[in-house]
Amino acid sequence: MTELGLVATTSPGGSNAAAMADWSSLAGHPVVIWPDKDHAGKVYAANVFQKLKEVGEATLNVDQINVEELDLDEKEDVCEWIEKGFGSN
Repeated sequence: MTELGLVATTSPGGSNAAAMADWSSLAGHPVVIWPDKDHAGKVYAANVFQKLKEVGEATLNVDQINVEELDLDEKEDVCEWIEKGFGSN
């Protein structure tokens, strides 16, 4: 992600652990949620968004990538998107 000029993070414990992470360090920063293209990814994205709402001001700067609009297969995410060359200039 650094080659794109982005900082990435996730919660420890996988897609079922969004509620266990401390998202407070994201308060006041722009956040883009990029879920995997599957049901678990959608649920995880919703859970992360909910946790960010609890952080407060962070929700003013939250966007989400609509993975349905991208050329991704089931279960793929930003890593595969970059591998396919879509993240290059």
